Amino acid sequence: MKLLYKKQFILIIFLICSQIIVYSQNKTYTQFWGEVSFNGSLNKNWATEFDYKSEYSSELDQSDPFYTITERSYTGWAHYYGGARWKFSGGIGYLDNNGSSNIGSSNAPKWRFTVSTTYNIHKIGYTLNTKMRIDATNEQTKGVYGIKYRYRQEFKYLKPINGQHLRKGVYYGFVSD
Repeated sequence: MKLLYKKQFILIIFLICSQIIVYSQNKTYTQFWGEVSFNGSLNKNWATEFDYKSEYSSELDQSDPFYTITERSYTGWAHYYGGARWKFSGGIGYLDNNGSSNIGSSNAPKWRFTVSTTYNIHKIGYTLNTKMRIDATNEQTKGVYGIKYRYRQEFKYLKPINGQHLRKGVYYGFVSD
């Protein structure tokens, strides 16, 4: 049992330390976003989802995160559950970049096509989830439309706090990168 806690501790420290060495933009914006999701099951293996998201931003080096709406997106998803560990997803989304020129991006709308695979490792006392995602986005850059590809990888570690398994009534914490 001690070995299990030691491995969990090392994983959490690794995820926290990996954030320290990551560098990103050097301009400061204050941003806020909210998302609403509607889900439905078709049968045992198939489900659908619709997401609506609004993003807001300040001007450069300003503090009001609600100064302008930078993007609204609408995304439809189909999910296939291939067993207890696997989930395969596909989605198509429309992104309306109405005010994003205020933060240095193109105002032109985008279409995004996405395929995603999620693999879950369920153990007593924790769950480790890894998601691989590929996006193809049709967007405008310097006045010309083109397709940009993006690969994303996410790891999420979930730890139940007041129980051994994730279920109704159990609080949990998670670390994600």
